[in-house]
Amino acid sequence: MWYKGVSFTSDQCALVYLVDAAGTRTTTDSFSDLSQDLSLSVYYNESRHGAPYIQEAKTILDESQYWLSDEGIENWIINNVRVSQTPDGLVSGTEQQ
Repeated sequence: MWYKGVSFTSDQCALVYLVDAAGTRTTTDSFSDLSQDLSLSVYYNESRHGAPYIQEAKTILDESQYWLSDEGIENWIINNVRVSQTPDGLVSGTEQQ
């Protein structure tokens, strides 16, 4: 995904396609080698993870709250964030004061 639109291909296909407001067409776009898992460096960048934070995570979970309203709305408060899910699946979140 980029400013032009969405480019895609497959390992068994020599062509690259671009999908944008004009439709779908072949293009000369190229791809970087994406065969390696890049997700770890993206998701863990500047995050607090690993053994030093297990006790903190347990404490946050122990202090979390859950309740089901009369309207069927599921509610959680985890680490001062309220998350609600309505029976139709709509999820919303708000920071608690």
